[in-house]
Amino acid sequence: MPLIDVLPPLALFMALVLAASLHGLAASGHFPRGQRKSTVASGFGSVLLFGSIALVVVCFVAGIAAAARFIPWYAAIIGGGFSLLAAPLVLRWFPDRFVDGRGAPVAFAGASAALALLMMWLVVGARCDASADAPLAAAN
Repeated sequence: MPLIDVLPPLALFMALVLAASLHGLAASGHFPRGQRKSTVASGFGSVLLFGSIALVVVCFVAGIAAAARFIPWYAAIIGGGFSLLAAPLVLRWFPDRFVDGRGAPVAFAGASAALALLMMWLVVGARCDASADAPLAAAN
């Protein structure tokens, strides 16, 4: 598989890791229960919060499974680690009102779902399996 075929899935994987990390950081601000804002402390807010957490976990696992078919493990670790380390810096760009309310978990869960669906679409559309040495062999 040529190296150019690895770059779009790697970019999608990095964006998925970033979205899941941003969701984790935003959701961690709502714990413990006594610290939650009134908009998230209600019954609907709790269902929304925990539902978004479940959605992000499922999307993250599906995205990893899809990325494993296209991306060599070393590229996934480097790209995913970069996205994970960049998440706290990126979260600072958002206003506190957004991060502390219902908007952040819902928006980041939606972004994770969209990115995971794109990754799964790549797998179904390409029907290929990348080996770890394929990008190196194509470069030589």
